[in-house]
Amino acid sequence: MTSSRPAHSSAKASAAIRRHAGVDRLPDPSPVHLALLSAAKLPLPDDALPGAAPTVLLAGAGAEGGPLPQRLAAAERAAAFGALPLDRLRALYEKLEITPEERANALSRAAAEKGPRAHALLYVAAKAQPNGSARAEILQALLAQARRDGDLVLIARIVEKLVLEMRASADLAWFAGDATRVLLLTGHPTEARAWFAIAEPDTARGLFPLARLAVGRDIAWDGKQLAGAIAATVKLDADAGARQAAIVLALLGAFDDPIGPADWSPLVARLPLASLDLPGAPIWFDLPRAAAAHRIGETVLLALVTAGEGGKLTAQPTRLARAIEALRAAGLESDARALAIEATLAAGF
Repeated sequence: MTSSRPAHSSAKASAAIRRHAGVDRLPDPSPVHLALLSAAKLPLPDDALPGAAPTVLLAGAGAEGGPLPQRLAAAERAAAFGALPLDRLRALYEKLEITPEERANALSRAAAEKGPRAHALLYVAAKAQPNGSARAEILQALLAQARRDGDLVLIARIVEKLVLEMRASADLAWFAGDATRVLLLTGHPTEARAWFAIAEPDTARGLFPLARLAVGRDIAWDGKQLAGAIAATVKLDADAGARQAAIVLALLGAFDDPIGPADWSPLVARLPLASLDLPGAPIWFDLPRAAAAHRIGETVLLALVTAGEGGKLTAQPTRLARAIEALRAAGLESDARALAIEATLAAGF
């Protein structure tokens, strides 16, 4: 006879959760924890998702009947890890209940929120618009929100299809920067070139480093464009801009572009002179050896460890450059460029 104890135990646990005010802390949740909280229709503690494993996030995203904002948060984290297909996240966005008033005022409503619900609201609103300025305006707001939330790379991948459906035209030149970034990140250099070609001069100058990282010598080297882009980045935000500029210069140098002392000089006073935030010595020193010997699996693994930090890409230029140099030495040029683009956008450039 089949035992009903597991279901009975789960029901008792769920009831117990309902009787209490909730769970204040859950830094290392399991799929069972998320299922019970969803069944009790209780929100997750703030510390539950940041450190959750991809399998746990996947379980939270698929918890039918659970609070949708909670599922969206888990789904975004799972998709960022590659554990959840992007189409499933898009489908979950479209399950969000949106009132007619919210749909009509998506930009202002999303501006008052942040995180997954704002992303979903703007995505659904953009998808409902025909190709043109209305869609571009909402996508621009969504990408700006994602940059503030630290989710630019994920959201750029989410809106890939919506941007691909659009055509570069002079009346959308103000959207060229965002469209170019999305298309370069998602592997559409031909379409990105069309948007880059209509970008306003200041926007095109700012895009030059990213475009050079994406396609290499297919775009002619222009030291003046680079200097202008670096200066503009630092001027916009002295501290964050300097860190972003340092990543760009380090990565361009990793692709053998002619980066020299003159390029670094505007940043010297704004960056620390030394940093010991490096992976362990065995990883740091074995990575170039593995790459030189074309031990592909080992190179990729060590490069990921070197470039990663706390479940995300590191913001340390030295580590990123080391990882990219190793991938190139192992013959993985396209992978190195993909990593460089992601790291640059993740840094907010």
